[in-house]
Amino acid sequence: MANKGNSDTMQQGTDSTGHDTTEKSESSSELEEKQTGLSGDSLPDNVPKEDDDAVQQGTVSRSDPGHDTTEKSERSTEPEEKQTGPSGDSLPDNAPKEDDESLLNIQKPEEDTASDIHEEDVERDENVQPKIVPVNNKIFWTAAAVVLLAVVCALCQRSPDSTPPVQKEINVVDVFNQEMKKLETTFPNQHPELWRRSLIHLRRHLKTKNPTEPVSLILTSDHRAEKTLGCLAQCLARAFSTAHNTSVLNINGKNKASQDSVQVKLDIDSELKKAFEGKKSAAVIHHFEELPPGSTLIFYRYCDHENAAYKDVFLVFTVMLDPEVELTSNDSLGRVEEMVQDHIKQKFVSSDKSAMFNQMDVDKLGGLWSRISHLILPVAAEKKIEEQGCGDRGKSF
Repeated sequence: MANKGNSDTMQQGTDSTGHDTTEKSESSSELEEKQTGLSGDSLPDNVPKEDDDAVQQGTVSRSDPGHDTTEKSERSTEPEEKQTGPSGDSLPDNAPKEDDESLLNIQKPEEDTASDIHEEDVERDENVQPKIVPVNNKIFWTAAAVVLLAVVCALCQRSPDSTPPVQKEINVVDVFNQEMKKLETTFPNQHPELWRRSLIHLRRHLKTKNPTEPVSLILTSDHRAEKTLGCLAQCLARAFSTAHNTSVLNINGKNKASQDSVQVKLDIDSELKKAFEGKKSAAVIHHFEELPPGSTLIFYRYCDHENAAYKDVFLVFTVMLDPEVELTSNDSLGRVEEMVQDHIKQKFVSSDKSAMFNQMDVDKLGGLWSRISHLILPVAAEKKIEEQGCGDRGKSF
């Protein structure tokens, strides 16, 4: 019994010694935990959960002293990590998870900021880009409108009396020049003055953009060149109409010589009006001297300079002289004009007295003559044409 009591006493002593050691360890741990906080201040003692954990840890430390030592080193390390954060400030002891998240969150704002900036740039580009296109289009169309307006104004300011544009010269004058060169080859026996004067006279009219009066001339010959006269007049009118891409009207005075003057006048008026309002820009009045005198007064309407009914047209009159008259190459143009005028007066005027309104007299003939006699040119006979006729260039006159 005594031995048992001693053993019990020794066991209690051992237990008390271990228990004292445990209490000391727990006390030291509690003091360390109190001394280490977020800012170095002591933590409150009345934390029941941590005390319970400390008791449990104390129990474990009795059986495993090595574990107690390891735990102490881990606890001593953890307060150092808690005390030092990214900025050097102490962190709370009970927020390890928040500390880790805070460290992770430090990097997130930079990534989010770069992403947000990129998104803002994209949104800004999307918002700005559609606005650029309408502005550029507006500037383009405005500039185009200004240029078009300037061109229109320049065209409107051109004088109506100015020379026609290059396009018209190519299509009209150049074509006419080519046709006239062909005529010179076809009629080699004609005087050079005929080609020079007729070319100048007709080309001046063709070059005028808006003619103020028609153009006309008189071709004359003696009976030796009767066929050549009609053929040359036809070809000359065709050269003019070809430049205008039109055709020619032919009126033969021989066929109307015996008809009523008033009716012939009405017929000529109707034919000329229909031709000039249609697709004909030239007319040849063959054997003008054979027309009934009163009927020729209709040409006042078509040859009265600025008062003429049609201005962009060409009228050719042919006059055959008396059989006893012969023209030579030595006759001047002035002399030829006198011969033609005397012949027409002899045919149209029977006396110097005034006639009725629809009949020819000296005064009326003088007015008509001044309107149709701008240019009078003599025609020489072409042997081939006199023998074979005008051929494919037109019928024989």
